[in-house]
Amino acid sequence: MTRMKRWKHSIASQSLKKKWAISSGAVIFMSFAVMSIILYIALKGWLYQQEEQEVNRTMHDLTSFFESQGPYLTVQDIQSNKGLMTSIVDKDQTVRLLNSDGIELLQINNTSTFPAFDNIDLPDNGYSLDTDKSSSISAIGNIQLGEFIGYVQLEHPLKGFQSMMTYIITAMLMFSVCSLLLSGWIGYMLATYLLRPLQNLKSSMDDVAAHGFEKDLAIAYDAKDEVGELIAVYETMMRKLKSSFEQQQQFMADASHELRTPIQVVEGHLA
Repeated sequence: MTRMKRWKHSIASQSLKKKWAISSGAVIFMSFAVMSIILYIALKGWLYQQEEQEVNRTMHDLTSFFESQGPYLTVQDIQSNKGLMTSIVDKDQTVRLLNSDGIELLQINNTSTFPAFDNIDLPDNGYSLDTDKSSSISAIGNIQLGEFIGYVQLEHPLKGFQSMMTYIITAMLMFSVCSLLLSGWIGYMLATYLLRPLQNLKSSMDDVAAHGFEKDLAIAYDAKDEVGELIAVYETMMRKLKSSFEQQQQFMADASHELRTPIQVVEGHLA
């Protein structure tokens, strides 16, 4: 017997309540899993877009600030911009200012490492994002301060984004397991309730097989569904069988009574 046949035989040998519980649990679990996957993909895309927007806002603020200060920009000017500095620190970003040869001139909030300057695709104008890395989003843009031409580079870590996605997928897995167990239990209880009339029908059949027609055959079930129709057919059939059985018993009794007198007369003559 192949594995598929054994699997089918194992399912076929289970009770109807177990089949109902397993099938309903599987259907609900699969539905929940599909919806969870779709929701996870949608949330991941939306949250990642939020991270990109944070990088775009910071890069826009940086390039606007540097270029607005002109060629006389000093470190004190940068430090005095509390709003920009606080925003960079709060987002755990790292910023550095490079000359045209890629030599670092200034760094703000040293929390991340930058890729090698030679491996970066430099934009012709404005700034560009690098979203190929899973751990961070990198950005680099052109700036011009008077005669100075260089680059401002930003490294935006995705630790918060990754933690959020880990939390979401963990919660979804927990909810999936809970939904599987709950749906299986609900399916089993529902099957027990809905199949109770069939269990009563089976008990009635067992009583007829063991005791004949001595007990009442009525089964309390008033619903006009398929089970009710089955019970109605069964009760009609059993009433006909009971009537036929009683007629047969009456015939046998009458026949025995009618034959008893002639037999006694014959026995008297033989004696």
